[in-house]
Amino acid sequence: MMDELSDVRQVPQGTLRIISSFGFGRRVVAPALSALALQYPQLELRFDVQDRLVDLVNEGVDLDIRVGDDIAPNLIARQLAANHRVLCASPQFLARHAPPKQLSDLAALPCLVIKERDHPFGVWQLHSKEASTPSR
Repeated sequence: MMDELSDVRQVPQGTLRIISSFGFGRRVVAPALSALALQYPQLELRFDVQDRLVDLVNEGVDLDIRVGDDIAPNLIARQLAANHRVLCASPQFLARHAPPKQLSDLAALPCLVIKERDHPFGVWQLHSKEASTPSR
C-alpha cells in the first residue's frame, strides 16, 4: 500500500483551477500551463483570466497567479518572479512636452495607463534613487 501511495504523489492528477489577469495570463501563464499539460496529461487544468480580484474559496480557485504584492493576510503566497516596469517616452513626445526633471513632474504629462485588478486607475508607486512617491 505504501508503494501505491508513493506513486500517486509523484504523478500530479485531478483538476487544478487557476486564475490570472488578462495580460499576464495570456503572455506568461498560458504558455507555461500548456507545457505543464503536455508534461502531466492526467492533470486537468482549468484556466480563467479575470481583471478583478476573486474570492478564491467561494469561486473554487486553487491558484491565483497575480502581479503585485496586494496579498490578503489569510492567503499563502510565494513570489515567482520580479516584475519591474519602466516609464518610456518617444522622441516625438519629448519634443512636444518638457521632459520631467523629478517624479512629481510626471503628474502633468499625458500617458497610457494599465488598470491592474483592484489598484486605483492611474496611480503608480514610482521609485528613484532619491525618492519614492505615488504619482497620477
